[in-house]
Amino acid sequence: MCMARCSAGQAMQKTETAMSNDPHDLLPPPAHDRVDPFVQRWVAGTNGRLYIGLINRLERYPLGRWPGKPSPVTGSLLLDIGCGWGRWMVGAGQQGFIPVGIDVKTEPLQAARRVIKQHGIPGFVVAADLRTGLPFRSGVFGHVYSYSVLQHVHRDFAKECVNECARVLRSDGTAMLEFPVSHGLTNFRHRKDASEEDRDSWCVRYYSFRELRELFRPLFAEFDIEADCYFGIGVRPEDWDLLPWTHRAVIACSETLKTAARFAAPVRFLSDSVFVKVAKPVASGRASDRPELTSGDNLAILPMLQCPLTGGSLEYDRENSRLISREAGKAYPIIDNIPIMLPEEAVDC
Repeated sequence: MCMARCSAGQAMQKTETAMSNDPHDLLPPPAHDRVDPFVQRWVAGTNGRLYIGLINRLERYPLGRWPGKPSPVTGSLLLDIGCGWGRWMVGAGQQGFIPVGIDVKTEPLQAARRVIKQHGIPGFVVAADLRTGLPFRSGVFGHVYSYSVLQHVHRDFAKECVNECARVLRSDGTAMLEFPVSHGLTNFRHRKDASEEDRDSWCVRYYSFRELRELFRPLFAEFDIEADCYFGIGVRPEDWDLLPWTHRAVIACSETLKTAARFAAPVRFLSDSVFVKVAKPVASGRASDRPELTSGDNLAILPMLQCPLTGGSLEYDRENSRLISREAGKAYPIIDNIPIMLPEEAVDC
């Protein structure tokens, strides 16, 4: 009887394993609750391949060290495109920004709210898709940031997103967006394939310096390219203590080349990942007014939203927890205090 029960249990386990399409389901759960379960589970998906061995084994949050300058004024709004669980929102908040994160899925946004709250960072999240336009009024952000996101969308969508970044930035706003480089030290091995032309594919698109200049210079007065890392994408030093010695060697080499790139331009050309740093000119000799978010309630972001389909205004239907676009004839739901500004989730009204 015991053997039969064991055999049945083993057979069921094999069946469940075979049915699972997610390798994360086969991993043991985290041993403690110091790090949010979502972060434990998806750390490799957000931080890169070096973190595969840390899935469900994180001893602390693998937060990004803010790569840019601190906020010029306390409370300047920063848009984090593809914020995930809030890794860079925390870093931005610690530098004086008020981060507003967008992502296409609500689960990482819910995690982001928990993570920034745990770190004492005021911030806001909105469900949005960069491929359908940013659902924010023009000129509301002082800074736009994105890491390892824009390369996953078709080049036409990336171009539209850059245009949208210019629109939502204040007249003196700045942006810092990460891209993988096609002629990088290790990236040169990746050849362009047919999947890059698939508008629905989330494969990685690699950019040359020339392509990045053509993408940004028509819209911004200031343009610069800064080396982010070498020997891969997401090779950063802030999690040195979490990674095994083999990965630390990669990070050390990357940091050495990054330092050299500050003094020798040809070394920058070999970087596998770069930051594009741009700034808008101040219109008419003065900066635009700075919008403020004085409430910690996530719905305080509502006055800064617009319909992603029409660019028109929205009405807050408090009773039915939704935002109505009269011009589009659509209603966008609000779920768990998160505005869902995704056209495919909107209903006719």
